[in-house]
Order: sequence, then structure tokens, then C-alpha cells
Amino acid sequence: MRSGFRRRCCPSCAFSAPVRVLGITLLVLLAFTGCSYRALEQADSAASSELVKSPNDSREYRSLVLANQLKVLLISDPGTDKAAAAVDVYAGSNSDPEDYPGLAHFLEHMLFLGTEKYPEAGAYQEYIAAHGGSNNAYTAYENTNYYFDIEKNSLAPALDRFSQFFIVPLFTPDYVDRERNAVHSEYQSGLQNDGRRAYEVFKAVLNPAHPLARFSVGSLETLRDKTAGSLRRALLDHYQAYYSANLMSLVVLGAEPLDELEVLARKYFSAVENRQVAVPATSEPLFTPGTLPALLQIKPVRQSRSLSYSFPIPVVKPYYRYKPLDFLANLLGHEGEGSLLSLLKEKGWANGLSAGGGMSYRDNATFSVSVALTEEGVNHVDDISRLLFQTIALIRRDGIKEWIFQEQKTMAELAFLFQEPTSPVNYASSLASALQEFPAAEVITAGYTYEAFDPVLIRRFLGYLRPDNLLLTLTEPGVATTRVEANFGAAYDFASLPVARPASWQTAMEGDAVERDSRLHIPAPNIFLPENIAIKARQGMATEDIYQKPRLLVDENGVRLWFRQDGIFKLPRANFYLTALTSRVNASVENSLKAAFFVNLVNDQLREYSYPANLAGLYYGVNSGSRGFSINLGGYDDKQPELLDAVLKTIGAADFTRERFDIIKAEMLRGLENADRQTPYVRLFQKVQEALISPYWNETEKMAALAAIDLDQVRAFVPQLLADIRIDALYHGNVTEEDARTMLALVTHYLRPSATVPLPPFGRVMKLPKEKKVIWDVEIEHTDSAIVMYQQGPDDSLATRATINLLAAVLRTPFYDTLRTERQLGYVVNAGTLPILKTNGSVMVIESPNTDPIALERHIDDFLRDYKQKLQAMPAADFAAIKAGLLNNLLQKPQRLNALSRRFWGDIQIGEYDADSTLMMAEAITALTKADIEKYYATHLADADAVRLVVRSTGSAHEEVFTAAREREVSPGVIYLDADNDLKDTAEFFYFDRP
Repeated sequence: MRSGFRRRCCPSCAFSAPVRVLGITLLVLLAFTGCSYRALEQADSAASSELVKSPNDSREYRSLVLANQLKVLLISDPGTDKAAAAVDVYAGSNSDPEDYPGLAHFLEHMLFLGTEKYPEAGAYQEYIAAHGGSNNAYTAYENTNYYFDIEKNSLAPALDRFSQFFIVPLFTPDYVDRERNAVHSEYQSGLQNDGRRAYEVFKAVLNPAHPLARFSVGSLETLRDKTAGSLRRALLDHYQAYYSANLMSLVVLGAEPLDELEVLARKYFSAVENRQVAVPATSEPLFTPGTLPALLQIKPVRQSRSLSYSFPIPVVKPYYRYKPLDFLANLLGHEGEGSLLSLLKEKGWANGLSAGGGMSYRDNATFSVSVALTEEGVNHVDDISRLLFQTIALIRRDGIKEWIFQEQKTMAELAFLFQEPTSPVNYASSLASALQEFPAAEVITAGYTYEAFDPVLIRRFLGYLRPDNLLLTLTEPGVATTRVEANFGAAYDFASLPVARPASWQTAMEGDAVERDSRLHIPAPNIFLPENIAIKARQGMATEDIYQKPRLLVDENGVRLWFRQDGIFKLPRANFYLTALTSRVNASVENSLKAAFFVNLVNDQLREYSYPANLAGLYYGVNSGSRGFSINLGGYDDKQPELLDAVLKTIGAADFTRERFDIIKAEMLRGLENADRQTPYVRLFQKVQEALISPYWNETEKMAALAAIDLDQVRAFVPQLLADIRIDALYHGNVTEEDARTMLALVTHYLRPSATVPLPPFGRVMKLPKEKKVIWDVEIEHTDSAIVMYQQGPDDSLATRATINLLAAVLRTPFYDTLRTERQLGYVVNAGTLPILKTNGSVMVIESPNTDPIALERHIDDFLRDYKQKLQAMPAADFAAIKAGLLNNLLQKPQRLNALSRRFWGDIQIGEYDADSTLMMAEAITALTKADIEKYYATHLADADAVRLVVRSTGSAHEEVFTAAREREVSPGVIYLDADNDLKDTAEFFYFDRP
């Protein structure tokens, strides 16, 4: 897979608003849409010279620089339901002082804990949450980014609170000491994460004088007082040194007109001090001279195998208009016929490959190629390396062609022309970061611009992809290691590559006389590039009522087809969903695994064919589920029938090879083996579902069954599966009834649905026993303890589900503030809901490096008991604000075609054919009163004897304390589950599809 290409989706072709467009080859595209190029030229000349945006973007933009040099981008979207804002500081972990690693990250945490104007630690978060919003931040190498969203009428008060972060933060001494624990908890939670471990090992082999080599997360050890009060002093110094208006960019998106948004930006952010600070920079090379070529070997926690090639290259940011790395990534990361991945799969050495820009900073950059290895592939590292460098030589000789550049440019132009909106908060955050890198006029278009084909520039960067300029990283459980990384404890080895190995790879690159594998060649022109992007004439069903349900177009012979022509987004895209419904898949664990094999083999076989379609903005997926298997297609509608035909033909033929079957079986086993190595709280959520859902097969049962399944059994199963199905399908987008019937004809040509096949059941959810607490202790190898406490609703009515949803909105912020901010129990602390089918329950989760799970449950119970009075005392206006915020979230209209399609299809899958389930939920929440919530809370949450399931794991640091505490908790009122979960044998169940 190529990386480094910013693919975006697309709304309609509406040129009514004056805009500038990219200087791109749109003549052909406009002919397809029926738009006048002259009209576009006129619109362009009338536009603001400030900002370039998509013709499909109806929002208005304004960029300005405040007197304090703070860069500002304003976005007016009268149709938005959410307002959002973000501030990016152009200093991240690269600004950490050597004596306080992780200080920039710690500072990010501290800004949320009170300002002079709003001194309460949780005041900002409480206001945002109470008005239907969310907030967060991240610290990267070069940037620290803060962002929030909120219901649109509360933007000004939110900006007031937000801006104080950058004017008068308190850095209260008590919270300086407490929040160190939160940062440490965040660090601890990643100790078993292979991605974090590998990144830390990578940093350990860099030039130690380069800022990237430093430990950037922070811990109790690195963030401690050297002398009394020195940590707080370091925070204040760091804030003064880098939190300067001239290093900041602000994005504000709201429903207000631009003039009003500008007033808000000036009012709240003009007071940010400009300290005339320089952007942090270094002249140090990323690798110490003489280090490369080198081999880095890493032993992972999980069963995973990969090979990574990292090449230091010159800084690439100045060439964003020419996309040299995107060009190379497209060729090296291609997955179609003749590609490197295709050959590696044929040889049985790899399952995946990605290529593209790795790091891209102001002072350094890398290009990377990563290969997902099979077990056999580990034995062929040198063979794979020779083939990689053969491919690089092939690109140098035959691949730097203008038609390839133009093909990429065309796809970028289409993506830009039919750009769809992203969520306000993500958009604000990404643009705030982009303002640090690009001129304001290009902040939207920089990722799409392919200004000119520059073969000299491409060859220059390709020239750095050499064996003597390589860090080769092998990640594999069996590697020999001699070192342990200091912060995450990862075992690794690092040494120079013996001269003979890179020399042999270099030979593979040199001269036309060198024999190369004939199966490698440059990709052919992409046959899936859309040729017709016209918006089709509207038929009777094409309505502007966004919630108008799709119409049941066909209902016969075991087939139901719903259809709706898009009348909202008006773009040349469509989404096709199909489920082949059968009871065979969930009849046994063996059948469920055979179905999984079936879809994995289909996807594997189609990969080479479908990859060009993916590049051309046309996507498909084949998946298995409890009620059958599914097919979905999305993207440009022009060539969807051709892709569907190929998918169905592959499904019908079931022509699978033993070599690929064996590799996929090994990968499935590896995935099951890795389940217990997940982050503790994630694993516990899975165990909650295992405890409640029937039928459900755990990893042990699946591994036992998987070992006995062979290819002949899967081949025999496929025709049985296909002979026993009904079909439900939906076609939605820039399509007509005729198009829908054409797609259905393809389906019924290859598949044989029947009305005599019974519909498969949805499944069952266990009713927890009343007046009993169910506990499941799960063994997970991790230093952290974790708990997920699930308190099931008494029934599965809409009113109960709505009550639980509203109660979660009420609890979320105080639960977090009390157990994370005040008591510092851990980094992962959350209260929410866990809906399973149509059963809902309240859920509280904590992952903690310092507290055992029995004590964590006591903390939760203490909070729930104490909060009963706070809930009763909550002012009616505060409750109304929380309720309004939740309703605002539910009533947000889908902003993208895909989102609306998924909403339609989700309702079809759960049998809501006439009403919109989200609107039904909003109506039920509207009817709830504060008294309703208080009553439910007192009965089902505040009472420690209420129905609950507690799934927990004990961290290695807490085993002795937990063992002693568990002996004291055993009582007749507790049911302990074992691995077999035999409680299901006698339990009652909620039936989702009951009469």
C-alpha cells in the first residue's frame, strides 16, 4: 500500500459561491459535470485572493494575522451543528530540555487544570461536555495541538475559557504534583504496545544529540523535582520560552458570519503575548555519521513479523507542490500486477507492503518501505532486499514517466473537486497544524497540489534509496537480542550491516545487464479512473429531505433491495451494501471460521485486481458476520458494476490456492494468539461481550477448531454457504433505479438466493442475575490493573436505553474529574455506555498503574454513592444544558454521503425500515426529566447491590495486594465466572429479534 497520499472524499459540483480553484487540468472534469469552464474562470477572478478552496465547499474563509503575530483562520459555516476551534503551538517534544524529558507533553496536560480567570481544574472540560462537546490535545515532535468542539451557540464562552490556556494558566503546585501521575499512567499504559516500543527503540539508535532521540512521553522519574519546586519552575520557564503568539496558529469554525468570528478571535486571543520566540531547530543529523547501513532487530510482545527499510533523505517539506515522495510511494507501494508485493506474495514471503514518506520535519526526513512478513519470509530477508532494490532500479530506469505523474494528479484533482467536509473539530485541528507549514492561501490545497512533473527532483530523492543509506529493521519474536531499551523495556540488537550484504543488494541495482526478476514491472495505466462523473438527473425519489428512508425497490425470491437516489450531496459517488443472510455461519465455531477463511481468501485473491480501483477512489470490502457475509462498494459510481462483477465472480469460483490458505491460516492463528496481549482495558471490553453474547466463541475455542480446518473443508463449505442464503441490499448515491437493478442482476447471476431460506437470528444477550454480582478475573500480562464495570439495564426498551445514554452524558465529566484528575487512579478513566444489540448498560472503566482492581471498584462505588446527592442538587439549568448537548450530537445531520449511507444500512440491518433509529432515540431522550434520571440512578447505579458484571485484570505490580483482597470479598452474593462462562447454560436472555 502506498502511503503519503492524502486521499479525500467529495461533495457535489456547485460553483455558485465565488471561489478560487487549483491551477489544475479541470477541462475534462468540467465537461463531465456539465459546468462551464468560463463560468469557473469568472468565479475565480471574483474570488478573494486569500484562500484556495474546493468548488464544492460552501463555507467561507478568512485568514488574518493579529497584531501579536498569531496566525488566524476563520471558517463560517451557517449550516453547521457544531462549532470548533484549535490552537497549534509550533513547538513540541523537540523543545524538551535535556534535564526534563517529556516536559512539553506534561505542559500540555497542565494547561487543562485551571487558569486565573477559570481556576477550577475541570471548569473548561465541564463547560465543553455540558454543551455537547469534546476536547483533547496532543504533543508531537514539532507541534502541540489543542482543540475542542461544542454546540454551535456556545462558541464564544468556550473560546473565552480556551484562550486562557495561552494567556494566564495557573500551574497550581498541587496539580503539578498530581498530574505527573497522569503522564506516568499514560506512559505505563503503552509499555506493552509494540508500536510504542519499536518507536522508542528506533529513537535509541539515532544520533543522541538530535532532539528526536529523547524520551518524549515523560514519567515520574523524568518529571520530578531536582530541588524543591524545580519542576514547576521548569514548566513556567518552558511556557515562557515557547508559548508565544508568533509560534501559534488559531482556527475558529462557527455558524456566525466571518465578521463576527473575527471579533471573537480578536477579543479572546489578542492578549496572547508575543515573546518573539524562534521555532526550535537543530542542525544535528538524524543518524550519527558512519552509522549506516545498519541492522536493527526488535523482539515484539505480540506474534508479529515485519521488515522495515528507512532511508534518511533531505528535508522534503519545501517540495509539497511537486509531491516527489508521493510519486515514488505510488510505484514502490503498488499492490497490482507486476508489483513488488505481488511477487513477494507469490513467493509466500509477505502479506502486505507499504511505502512512503516516514518522518517529515523541518530538520530531517525519511522514506520508508515496510513489509508484513510471513513466517517463511523471515528466512528470506536478503532475497526480499534484493527484490526491493531491483524494483528501485526498475523505477529509476522505466518508472519516472510523466503519464504516471499525470494519473496521480488527475486523482488528486478529482478528490479536490468533490471534496466532502470532515468533522469540525478534526478540520480545525488539522488546519491549525497546516497553517504552520503552508501559506494561508494554500492551507486547504497543499495536499492536493501536483504543480508540475519534475523528473530531476524525483530522481534526486530516489537516489537516497540505496543499500549504503539504510536502517534495516527486522521485528520478529525469534530474533537474537543483546540490549534492552531503557524506557519501554524492549529487547533489541543493533549493529552495522556486514559489507557483503548491502554490496549484494547494490549489485541488484546496477546496470541493465544485471538479470532482474521478469515478473517485476511498472504498473499499467489505471483502468478504474472514472470517465463519467456527471451528476445524474433526479428521479422521483431524489429528495432533499435527508432523513427520507430508502424505498424497498425489490422484494421477491429471497431478495430485498432498497434504493435511494441522492438529492443532498450531489456528487458522483454511491454506496452499495449487500448481506447474504444465512444461519450456516453461526451454526458452529467451525462454520464461523470457515466463513472467515472464505472472505479472507476472496479478499486476498482480489487484492491485485482491486488495488488500482482503490487508487482511483473506488473501494470494496467482503466481510463475514454472525448472520452471513457481506459485500460493500463505495466511491465513484462510474465503474462500480465492473468491480462488483469481479468480486462476485471470485466468490462464486472459490478458486483458492493451498499456499495462500496456509499463510492466511497462520495469520488467523497469530491474531488469536495476540488477543491476550492487547491493552488491558480493551481486552476487558471484549470479555464483557464474551460474557453476555450468545453464541460467542472465545480465542481458545477458535484456535482449537482452526487447527483442524483444511483447504478442502473450506472449498466444500463455500457451495453449501452460497446455496443457503437470502439477500438484503441497498444502493444509495448518484445512481438511478436502473443502476440499482443492474447491480442486483449481477448479484443474482452469481448468487442464488431463495425465499424458502429462513432468516438467521440476531443473537441473544444474557440477562445478568438479579441481586448477584458477577465477577470475571482475566489474566493479562501487563503492569497495569484494569476494571470494566457493566451495569445492565433492566430491559431493552427504548426508554431504558435513552435513560442510560443521558445518564452517561451526566456522569462522564465528574467521573473523569474525580477518579483521574483528583485521585489520579490512571490515564484511562471513563464512564459511558455499552450497547449490545438492543440492550444497553452503563459502563465504568479504569486502567491503573497504581491501584489493584478490587480497590478500583471501591473507588467507583464511592463515587457512585457520593454522586447521588450531587445529582439531586444539580441545578435544572445545568441538567438541561447536558441534555441539550446530547440531543445536539444526536440531531447533527450527516455531513458526508458515506455517513448517511451507513445510517440507512444500519437501520435496515436491525429491522428499522420505516423510522430513523437515531431520531427515535433523540425523541426518547427529549421526553426524559431530571426526576427520571435520579430515579434510575438511585436504583441501578448508586446501589452497590444492583445488577452488575465486573471484568477485571490484575497488574503485575498489584498481585499480592489483590490476592489478599480477593479472599476477603468472596460471599454468597458473588458469582465468579470461569473461562467456560457456564452461567450462560442457566441464564435468561434478551432476544433482539423476539416476536
